[in-house]
Amino acid sequence: MNVTLFGATGRTGKILIEEGLRRGMTLTVVARPGSSFNHPGVRVLRGQLTDRSLLNDAIQGADAVLSALGPTSIRHVGNMPITKAMEAIAAEMENLNIRRLIAVSTGTAVDPNDGGDWKIRMPALLIKLAMPNAFKDIVGLANTIRASSWTGRWFA
Repeated sequence: MNVTLFGATGRTGKILIEEGLRRGMTLTVVARPGSSFNHPGVRVLRGQLTDRSLLNDAIQGADAVLSALGPTSIRHVGNMPITKAMEAIAAEMENLNIRRLIAVSTGTAVDPNDGGDWKIRMPALLIKLAMPNAFKDIVGLANTIRASSWTGRWFA
């Protein structure tokens, strides 16, 4: 199975790489231009996650796309880089007719079907107050996925 992974350089991404390789997957990873990330047995492409040409190269031929995109620090920038990346990824997936996306994220983006469960709402509220830029960006990522024309329906 060919899988393209975004967010590979973070803690979750590293675990996903090891698991994918253990299962015999062929992995393509997209890393930021300045990243020193390297991994044997993994195809590494470097560039901006909004570069459509790069995304086309990374996603073309994939059976699935896996996103572990998330904030990299408490002082997350306010220009919504994660949301912009997911918008570009979703657009390129649609362009290439790739229909499988798995997005691993935080519980920050509360699903409308969660109801009023305080165990879900309270941590999201704390993140919203403590890290407002990261909160907006993760919610933007989730909303981008929910609104994508190729997803058909949202699975929480």
